[in-house]
Amino acid sequence: MTAGGARRRVLAAAAAFAPCVVPVSAASADDMMFSPSPVRNWDGAYFGLNYGIAWAEARHDFPNFVSTNAFKQTGSLVGGTAGYLWQGGHWVIGLEGDLDWSKVEGKTEVNCPASCFSNLQALATLRSRIGFAWSDYLIYTGIGVASGLLHAGQPGYDARDWEPGWPIMIGVEGRFAANWSMKLEFVHVRVNDIFYRAPLNSQLHLIDVNQRDFNVIRFGLSYFPNWDLRTAMGR
Repeated sequence: MTAGGARRRVLAAAAAFAPCVVPVSAASADDMMFSPSPVRNWDGAYFGLNYGIAWAEARHDFPNFVSTNAFKQTGSLVGGTAGYLWQGGHWVIGLEGDLDWSKVEGKTEVNCPASCFSNLQALATLRSRIGFAWSDYLIYTGIGVASGLLHAGQPGYDARDWEPGWPIMIGVEGRFAANWSMKLEFVHVRVNDIFYRAPLNSQLHLIDVNQRDFNVIRFGLSYFPNWDLRTAMGR
């Protein structure tokens, strides 16, 4: 066989094989392109339960610039949560409220021989939620209004009242079933001081209890009755 004939046979074989090669190459190129993970649909109402631990510091301020030391408060809280989320693409906004029973307590005898105490007995918040969704997860933050049921004083002289305040939070939430999610969040809550009257030098005086900053790490379990498996994009 001449060199020209061999060349013609090779070109003919290549031409016959080309239609098979080109589609495979195109498909391979498509597969190599970046394809974003589907974004789950977070739209809808939800409700659930939460449990967390909390810590803070308190101080009782007496007249004439005398005060106790800043003593620690620790404990836990448990309660219910409800809210609603709206989603556009990867972005999610919402409104969430919760009410927790709490047992966050502390006491001291520094400049208070009878033992001064400060407790958080309940905590309620109403917060915005602004987050970014990716696959089955939602990373979010929020701020709002709060109210804490404070109980402070000394044996025989105390006060119990709801004090207003504000919370700020950050958290992450993930779906683990068709209608269920779990979340872990950190919440910082500041509430107003509470006051009580106690005897000092044979007279009743107004005592200022500063226990305004509470830190909470909280785990939550939520149920979304209207969830389905649609994606937020292209649904």
